[in-house]
Formats: sequence, C-alpha cells, structure tokens
Amino acid sequence: MVGGTEGPADGVRRLDRDLLGAHLAEVLGIEAAALHELGDAYSHERWGADHFLAERPAKWALSFGAFRGDRLVGFLIASRHGDDAHLHRLAVHPEARGAAWARRLVAAAEGAARAHRLSRFTLSVASANARALRLYRALGYRPLEGDAIRSYARERGVAPAGAEVLAAGRRYRILYKAIPNDAAAP
Repeated sequence: MVGGTEGPADGVRRLDRDLLGAHLAEVLGIEAAALHELGDAYSHERWGADHFLAERPAKWALSFGAFRGDRLVGFLIASRHGDDAHLHRLAVHPEARGAAWARRLVAAAEGAARAHRLSRFTLSVASANARALRLYRALGYRPLEGDAIRSYARERGVAPAGAEVLAAGRRYRILYKAIPNDAAAP
C-alpha cells in the first residue's frame, strides 16, 4: 500500500544510479500511472528503463526520490544543460498525493542546483497540463517568452510557436526559475 501517514524514515533522498535501479519497478509503475491519468498532457515521450538509467550531465546530483519508508512514491529526474538544470520528469504516485511530495522534490532539486552553482532551472510542461502549470507557477516558475523561447527552441531542436514550443506536434510551455547563487555575492 502506498497511502498512509508519514513515518520517521519518510522523506526525499537523492537518487543515484544504484538507488534508482533498486526502485526501477516502482519508478516505471509511477510513470505508467501518470501516463494513464494524463496521457500526452504528462509527456509525448514514453520513457522506459533505459531512459531512467541513462547517463546525463549531473543527473545523479540533481535527481531525487520521495520515499515512504523504503517505498518510492515519487521521483524527479533532472540534469545539467550548460549553466542550467533541466527537469526531465516529475511524477508522484496517485495514492501519495496531497503530502506535498512534488513541492519537496522540486525544492531538493533546486537546492542541488544552487549547490552546483547553476544559474536557473528549466522545464517543459504540456500546455494541456493545467495542474502542473499551476504548481510550477506557485513555486515561482515563469514562462520563457520572446527571444528567450526562440533561443531555447533553437538549442533543443524544437519549433517555436508563439509563447510555446512544438515537440512531436504537441504544445509545451517552457518555464524557468532563477537559482540564486550566494557564492556570486562580493
């Protein structure tokens, strides 16, 4: 059972390749639940085990899992892209929602990005995913627009479409949040 109250071993932990591999069945189950619930509003990309275990710059420093005891109930997969951290995947098991796991996962990833002196966090959200857009805006994320969205689209090989980008024929908003770097202060 995923539901229940939090216990003393509950919390957010950094995912490394071994920990993610040990919980891969749970990750794939949460991914499948998100796709079943949201379809393309979750993502047009279908990730399997190879995607989750793929090496990316700083991935294991920027990715986190939400745990109830020893059971993984949510995950955030991110990596470094230049001076930015980029969130690739975020999902929480439907039975574990309401405990602010998504907020805690994002906060942990932002803290890791700050520790690695990255300048901002970026992510893409399907324009049809109103719940995710509300969450990220509440967490201080803002949409890229104008030259910034065109530059992002060019770098990532997707088509700009006004304030959105098109990937595989689907519309996405690209959101960002500046990561304050205390080390930059004089």
